[in-house]
Amino acid sequence: MGAAYESPWLVAPMGAAAIYGGYFTAAQGVLYMGILGITTSRSMKDVNPVKNLTQLYVNATAALVYLVAFVFFDAPVWWVGVAILAFGGMIGGYVGSHLAKRLPNSVLRATIVVVALVALVRQFV
Repeated sequence: MGAAYESPWLVAPMGAAAIYGGYFTAAQGVLYMGILGITTSRSMKDVNPVKNLTQLYVNATAALVYLVAFVFFDAPVWWVGVAILAFGGMIGGYVGSHLAKRLPNSVLRATIVVVALVALVRQFV
């Protein structure tokens, strides 16, 4: 990925966000964009594909864990919810990546900050 993604300050926050994302998924992309924006020297447009791939890997891993829990441990899984999240994630990734390409870097960064703050307030209020 290049030297810009090899920051020691990147691993712990991205790992924590990945654990959160695998369990909750809400605002997962905003967290990744914020972490990548703070810990790397890349523009928001450059880190967006990294964010998308990270979300893909995290969500695929979480889906596999839930599938194993369902098959081997008879854990209840609401498959309609799984399908809704998967569909929403695909649509959001597609639309979001196209919007991110068109927005100036400063507008994209400001949008991410605003969405992150709203998500943070909603989480604790």
